[in-house]
Amino acid sequence: MYRTISRCNHHLIRAEDEQILAQNFCTVMVEEGGYRMAWVGYAENDEARSIRPIAYAGLESGYLENLNLTWADTDRGSGPGARCIREQIIQVTWDIADDPQFVLWREEAAMRGYASSIALPIKIGAGTIGFLGMYSERSDAFDEEEIELLTEATGDLAYGITALRNRRERKALADALEEAARFNRATLDGLTAHIAILDDKGAIIAVNKPWEDFAKANGLASGTASIGANYLAVCDRSAGPYSEEGTVVAAGIRAVLGGVIPRFASEYPCHSPSEQRWFIVRVTPFPGQGHRRAIVAHENITERKQAMEAVREREELVQLLLDSTAEGIFGIDLHGNCMLANSTCARLLGYAAPEQLKGRSVHALIHLHHPDGRPYSEEECPIIQTMQSGQGIHSKAVVFWRADGTKLDAECFSYPMWRGKELVGAVVTFLDISQQKNLEEQLRQAQKMEAIGHLAGGVAHDFNNMLTAILAYTDFAIGALADDDPVREDLYEVRDAGERAARLTRQLLAFSRKQVMQPMALDLNRTIEDLQKMLHRLLGEDIRIETRLAPQLDAVMADPGHVEQVLMNLVINARDAMPRGGRVVIETAIRQLDEDEVARRGLTTPGAYVALSVSDTGCGMNESVLGKIFEPFFTTKGPSKGTGLGLSTVYGIVKQSGGDIQVTSEVGVGSTFTIYLPSVGSEAVAGGRARAEAPSAGQGETILIAEDEDAIRTITARALDRAGSRVLSLPG
Repeated sequence: MYRTISRCNHHLIRAEDEQILAQNFCTVMVEEGGYRMAWVGYAENDEARSIRPIAYAGLESGYLENLNLTWADTDRGSGPGARCIREQIIQVTWDIADDPQFVLWREEAAMRGYASSIALPIKIGAGTIGFLGMYSERSDAFDEEEIELLTEATGDLAYGITALRNRRERKALADALEEAARFNRATLDGLTAHIAILDDKGAIIAVNKPWEDFAKANGLASGTASIGANYLAVCDRSAGPYSEEGTVVAAGIRAVLGGVIPRFASEYPCHSPSEQRWFIVRVTPFPGQGHRRAIVAHENITERKQAMEAVREREELVQLLLDSTAEGIFGIDLHGNCMLANSTCARLLGYAAPEQLKGRSVHALIHLHHPDGRPYSEEECPIIQTMQSGQGIHSKAVVFWRADGTKLDAECFSYPMWRGKELVGAVVTFLDISQQKNLEEQLRQAQKMEAIGHLAGGVAHDFNNMLTAILAYTDFAIGALADDDPVREDLYEVRDAGERAARLTRQLLAFSRKQVMQPMALDLNRTIEDLQKMLHRLLGEDIRIETRLAPQLDAVMADPGHVEQVLMNLVINARDAMPRGGRVVIETAIRQLDEDEVARRGLTTPGAYVALSVSDTGCGMNESVLGKIFEPFFTTKGPSKGTGLGLSTVYGIVKQSGGDIQVTSEVGVGSTFTIYLPSVGSEAVAGGRARAEAPSAGQGETILIAEDEDAIRTITARALDRAGSRVLSLPG
């Protein structure tokens, strides 16, 4: 038996494979130990807990194939091998023919001459991986000494298996480490970044191939960029146009090595004579125990820089195109939040920059309204409907609200934005139609005023002719009566009533712009100064009048009498708005009006205009009143307190003089009327009130009168005849 153990140890020393070692042990047991059959079975951890034979020797003749062994605690797991694995103890069957635990395999064993058997556990660590089994042709074949020697042999087999497995695991680990090293090296060498690993002092302890290639291509000495060189010293000694970058990088590496910062990155230029190059350096801690190390990676980002610059230029071009349009443009996502906006959009909505709109709910910002002032709910908002329906919507007239709370009349186009078949939002373009609406309103107002003016002018003309006859015949009648004739007083009343009616017709003619004008270059400052005493009397003691006259005021071309009438009408209007007293301010100034302002005010030519304004601290007017104040016969005064022709007369005179009048008013604060008249330079030939000269007497000259109104023709001829002229009259 000792020879058997010796030969087993011989095979153990030379073993290279676990299965071959088990096979050699089985062969030695049969050839040297004299056993009829020996085998090694491993315990499998499969669902059936099967026992897998890995080696055998001797007379087997299909015995192992028919065993169908398991080491589970079942009927087929009641054999000595199964119990040996489960219980981790030696199992000896002294007589197979009589042992009840061998009943399932007794017949097969008898056919092969097996009389007794032994199963010894193969233990590795705390567990049993299988067993070594021997069969003898004799009953009671295993004595105590033999069992002890077989136990030793089984231990040697377990030792050999353990050694082989450890060797295999070490080799697999070494192979894995070598493969990992090859993979890591290939990975590092395959990167475009130039990578070096530094120790805690800044010395290079490893580099990848791109680092080596870059160093060679740029003529760096082997001692400055290769393994062993101190990279911190290299950075500190850097010279040339980008030397300051070396100082920055060195500081970053030191901060990472010192644990001051977790990582460092910096972009820097590295231009050559032939090309523009940009790099980024990243410094990160190298993972591991012991002294801190760092990974330094330089990456050429020139293409990325160029691509980013190209994208930036394209974005700048797109933004420039958007900003160059007269339309406001903004895009919203499916939640109604602004994704983009052009400068025109921001400007029209009263924001300093498009960024103030981005990310915010557009509906909440501009709270879209109908032209009549009714707000759109979010459900009926045409912009929201565009996204819900996927169809474009054109809104000819809507109201947006600016950042300062003022309204913006707009024409709006909403279109869905698609990414393929996916709806991602909407793009909205809008135009400011405020000027268009103002012009339309001005046109409607002008047409209305023109129609009223035609009617008023025609009535006033005919009525004026009749009044002329009434007043003339009244004067003739008065002249024919004695001074003490009581009828004279009645005729005086008739004449006063006629003169009042004549003044009314003159106002109507002024409004209709049919009153005869005598324009001249006029200094408004002188006109105001000449009228001040009269204006004081008109206002009374409770109202203070102030004048703020611009020095060196340009002249305007206007009828002096008409200008005086305008001033008096405006001052009277201010007085009536301040029944409890207050203040009237009369101002003059020179204003430069551009094309937009000229068009908005209904004027003709951009340039210098003389502005005359009359302000009061009266009751003010609401928007409803402001829209009607220049209409003839419209008045807010009580019955018998106004004709409603004062402001309409002012309007007619200003328009007939080529100017415009604007009014601003706030209820409870007051009103300001501002008149704009075209400047004609600084040479004024008139300023004060015109003085009427007495008509001269005729001297026998012959005058021909042609007039279609019989009454006018008759009284004119009669007046001229009385003056000493010879009159010939013909129907007009």
